[in-house]
Amino acid sequence: MKKNSQNNFNPKKLKYSKVQYFFWLLSGCEINILKDCPTDYNRQAGIGFTIFMTTVLAFFSGSYAGWYFGESYATAIIFGLLWSALIFSIDRSMVVTLKKDPTLKKQKFWVPLISRGIMALLIAFIISIPLELLIFQENIELHMEKYKLDQTYEVQQAALRNEAVSDKEKLLKRDSINALQLKNELSFGEPKGDPIYDNLKSDFNSRNNKYQILLNQYNTSVNESNRAYNKVPEEFNSNQKDQSTSQWREYSNKLRAKNIAQSNLNKFDKSGLNLAKQKYIDYKNDWLTNKDKEKKQLETSLINQSKEISNSIKKSDTIKGGFEKKIQDKKGFVLRFMVLEDLASTIKITEILDAKGKKVERIETNKEGTAILFLLWLIRILFFTIEILPTIAKISTPLGAYDFAIYKKEKEIEEDLERRKEDYLNHQKKLDDLKNTNEIEIENKKNKIEKNLHINLLEEIALAQNDVAKKQIDDFRKKHLY
Repeated sequence: MKKNSQNNFNPKKLKYSKVQYFFWLLSGCEINILKDCPTDYNRQAGIGFTIFMTTVLAFFSGSYAGWYFGESYATAIIFGLLWSALIFSIDRSMVVTLKKDPTLKKQKFWVPLISRGIMALLIAFIISIPLELLIFQENIELHMEKYKLDQTYEVQQAALRNEAVSDKEKLLKRDSINALQLKNELSFGEPKGDPIYDNLKSDFNSRNNKYQILLNQYNTSVNESNRAYNKVPEEFNSNQKDQSTSQWREYSNKLRAKNIAQSNLNKFDKSGLNLAKQKYIDYKNDWLTNKDKEKKQLETSLINQSKEISNSIKKSDTIKGGFEKKIQDKKGFVLRFMVLEDLASTIKITEILDAKGKKVERIETNKEGTAILFLLWLIRILFFTIEILPTIAKISTPLGAYDFAIYKKEKEIEEDLERRKEDYLNHQKKLDDLKNTNEIEIENKKNKIEKNLHINLLEEIALAQNDVAKKQIDDFRKKHLY
């Protein structure tokens, strides 16, 4: 009877709505496993709903920011879709990677919460900024002109501070021109327009040209005399040159020309040439040394002056450059955020005239800024709560049937992989053993064949030696006995 009742047991089919199924897809759960865990239906659907709402808010936030970047609906929608897809993937990954271990009595809480909390905090701030600009749009528009005027005043003050360093800039410009001129002079490698250097160089070139002419004449005469000598025929039955020929007379003329050229070369004042060359080179080297020294001094002066000017106008240029960048930003996204931050300032600084007529700064508490700052942080905390809520829901709730089922499924997969690994290793071991066995058999067969060949070879050698011995004995008998 008991057996029949077990066989007739038919479990009731578990039902779930299409809305739940949609949010299951967003939550990143294993739907095939979750279908058998009805107690976790709502929990996984709640996690998926939170991710869905975060994605929707990210779409609106990205679209609003994209409007200022491209100033078109197409740009806004495309940027919103990309931004929401990125936030969705991050949120889904934060939840999917968070798993519980049913074998542990106490689950990990702080480590996953802190690591995901940091990511949730960053995402919350990034999503909230465009929506904050949208919420406080009216206040930003009212405060925009005042903010620009305040920044313009700061730029004017910075310009006045720049006038104090104008003299240093003129000096720097003068030294820069001198450095450029010096660089051009050094590019020639020698002084230009120096009469002393020109005279030394001209004297050296003149002497050197004369020496080169005499040297070329001597070398030419030597070559011509050698060629003429080689053309002179030798006397009959003698190694002596025949001096009665016209070739010998031509050789004699070439030889006299050679002696004259050698005499002229020997008479040349070579010591004067070397002295002129040394004076020319020394003057040039001294000029280069002095110019290099002057160049280094100018470069050091330029560096020091640049540092002084840079330090003097660094603050004013930073203010001016930052303001110009914000004013030139046609999209206005960064400028609007700066205006909002200025609105949220809790301190208000105003300039008043004292009894002596001097301007003094008065610090007051900005009540409007305090209220806006409170609302800004309230919005940011709200977004942070929405971002971290799926993580808290998954960590703080007790273990459910889905957690046990996931753990069991992962263990089964792990065991299956381990079994496959062992089967693969055993198969590889069998292949290796079979390979080694085949190699041993092949080696044994090889040795056996070599042994048989060796035996056959020895037998053939023995037979051959026996035939040779018999033949020699027969020859001996025929020769000596018969």
